[in-house]
Amino acid sequence: MTAKVIDEEKTKVFDAFLAPIKKKNRCTPEEGLEAEAILLSFESAQFKINTVREQLAPLKYYWELKHLSLKIVSHSGNLQKSENFYLQIKQVKWLETRSAGRGYQQLEQVNYGTLYLTNKRLVFEGNAKNSIIPLDRIRGIAVQSNGIAVQKDKGEDPVLVFLGDRLAFELILKRLLNG
Repeated sequence: MTAKVIDEEKTKVFDAFLAPIKKKNRCTPEEGLEAEAILLSFESAQFKINTVREQLAPLKYYWELKHLSLKIVSHSGNLQKSENFYLQIKQVKWLETRSAGRGYQQLEQVNYGTLYLTNKRLVFEGNAKNSIIPLDRIRGIAVQSNGIAVQKDKGEDPVLVFLGDRLAFELILKRLLNG
């Protein structure tokens, strides 16, 4: 009975430590080391170590995307001269605004496919057609509940809806747009 109460208290302490990390959706290397040290000091809470490591892995990755040099990923597709490939996300919906009659507009899915992000352009290979948006033509992005609106200097502004890692795309694109 006493061991159970102690384990419950340790869990409460650790959850209180993790709460602000989860809230900001980032985990610094120092916070990761501190989490590991706390877990290891909780001898009877060994079962939580792997679970916490799994929870912290994406948070550490998001911190790295925001603060460290972007990692170039190998890619077999066609790259332009001095172009670096950073991210591929499958199962992306490409939405555009369409007239719904009587002056109303609505977002409608017009394509579905794979999104590639390089240091020069955003490439969408879709089942209906392929689209390329040079990064120097993007005025900004707007994060929405269902995706990310890409605001271009001309033409239709698409909204990209991700089944994959939207936050990784957002972080890398913001870094590329901001130099």
